Amino acid sequence: MVINESEVSSLSHHGDDNADNEMVSIENNHSNQDHQVGAETESVEERRRLIEEQDSEYEQSLLSDREKINNERRREQQEERRLQVIRERIQLSAIFPSEGDVTFQFHYPDGSRKRRHFQLQNTIQDSVTLCDNVTPAGVNQAEAAIPSNSTVPSASMDTFDPTVPSASMDTFDPTVPSASMDTFDPTVPSASMDTFDPTVPSASVDTFDPTVPFDSMHSPASASTYTSTSTSTAVSDTRHDLRRLLQGLQSAVDLVESGPIANCINVVRSRVLECALRTFNRRAFNPHKQLDIVFVDSCGTGEGSVDTGGPTREFLRLLMKELLNSRYFVGPENGKSLALDSLGLSRGTYKVLGMIISVCLVHGGVGPRVLARRLYSQLSGIPAPPVNIEEVYDPELHDQLDKIQRAKTITEAHTAMLEASNSLHMLGALCKVSTLEERQDLVNAALKYYLEGRMEMPLKQLKEGLETLGVLNAIKEHSSIMEELFCGGPPTLSAASLLDLFTIHYSPRGTNRRALEEVAVGHWRDWIIEVEDGDAAVEVDGGDTIKVTLENVLVFASGASAVPVFGFKENPNITFLHENINGNRRMFPEANTCTITLKLPIGQEYEEFCHFMTSGVIQSPTFGVA
Repeated sequence: MVINESEVSSLSHHGDDNADNEMVSIENNHSNQDHQVGAETESVEERRRLIEEQDSEYEQSLLSDREKINNERRREQQEERRLQVIRERIQLSAIFPSEGDVTFQFHYPDGSRKRRHFQLQNTIQDSVTLCDNVTPAGVNQAEAAIPSNSTVPSASMDTFDPTVPSASMDTFDPTVPSASMDTFDPTVPSASMDTFDPTVPSASVDTFDPTVPFDSMHSPASASTYTSTSTSTAVSDTRHDLRRLLQGLQSAVDLVESGPIANCINVVRSRVLECALRTFNRRAFNPHKQLDIVFVDSCGTGEGSVDTGGPTREFLRLLMKELLNSRYFVGPENGKSLALDSLGLSRGTYKVLGMIISVCLVHGGVGPRVLARRLYSQLSGIPAPPVNIEEVYDPELHDQLDKIQRAKTITEAHTAMLEASNSLHMLGALCKVSTLEERQDLVNAALKYYLEGRMEMPLKQLKEGLETLGVLNAIKEHSSIMEELFCGGPPTLSAASLLDLFTIHYSPRGTNRRALEEVAVGHWRDWIIEVEDGDAAVEVDGGDTIKVTLENVLVFASGASAVPVFGFKENPNITFLHENINGNRRMFPEANTCTITLKLPIGQEYEEFCHFMTSGVIQSPTFGVA
């Protein structure tokens, strides 16, 4: 056979092609195997990750279940303790006094109270022992509570150790039926009366829980069941309860460590509310932290006062004053109500106003004090007073409703309604009336909507803001106690109370400085009396006079126009300006509002002293002078 060269070449090329195909096939097989191995590896890692996540979720679930079980046990224990206290109080309530007995009520530093009935012939020591052999009450304070016809021998009272801690006591009127004095509602939660530990210092009242209601002890109903020794005692009790309540709210605020930079409020005196709104709207603002107040003058620099208390008091006072006089409130000075501001409502401003009131109240004890009764009833949940046309501060609407209400005939009423048709339509009160009784119903409906209905959304926002620091809850739980801070009127300040507020720091007796200081103190006391009488004034341009008030004097010395409910942290002091400046005698008074130190000028005659004191107080609106 003969094979030509072309056939050999063709066979050779065909063999090479087969070999190449086999190599490609082998490479593809290896690639597929590698891909399968990689997929299997990823699948194993994914399963491992899922198993780890499941294990973590299982552990978290176990921890959550354990926490729920522990919380449930704690709640059961607390409930058991509460029920035990209720049972003990019911047992005590079942013991009625017999004829000739006297009932004592004991007030303890922790706020708890206890009642006991005693025979008048018992010794006071026996009565104290019977009352509570764990926490003895003081006999010295009990002496004043014993009736004048008591048969208690005086010798038995002299044997008592006066060093034993005592609690204040009020006498009960024995003519009051015992059942009314011992009525107790077990459904009302209350603090334990029998858990007071005499070893705990009185400062422990700062841990008071404001969520525990104790209004029932001071409500009008309970107050009528006993006769207090005096009206001043009842006022003192309410003041004490208010102080405890605010201290409990303030315990949630860190007033020691400096707050975040977001709590720095740069205050321009002509725009205090604007500066506050800008700060309170910051996302990082923390009402639970201390405020840092910097007053800024017209040049944009600070007034030179480091905020250790005085600037904060001054700021809170000015802020509350400007807030109540802003467009968000309406009404007379002694009865402010919410005003409707649609733009502010859309921006949530009323909520910020509630936050401002809460911070002023808890940080500095500064409350509105002049809110209308209706507004406070809406906040506290107590029944609101009947609507009154005098609460309408829109003069046009007031006159329209008044004309409808004063109509003597149905024809006059129809005429007045026609004139007020636009206003009645806006209030949803434009309807047909056929009698004078229906006319009055229409007026009442219009008043109800104007005073309450249209203000529901602003009121809702205000309540949300008042939830800050627990203030709204305190208002609802202790409405009668908190009422003083919201609509109790401005606190009264007398010359005697202002003079007693300050501690005078004299130089040693017999020194020349001491002699000058005693003269200055005499001038100071007489000048304060003139201020109270309204005789301290200065004349300004135009012939007008400006009178100094006791509140002005307190503002000059402390930055506050009233003594806070929980008092000043610093003890107010009086010192004297002995040192001259550049050889010149210091004629005007000076003050450090942070330490509440008032510095009096010396070496002046009385008329000269009064002139410089009056002028100094009026002309010093900033901390650069004070």
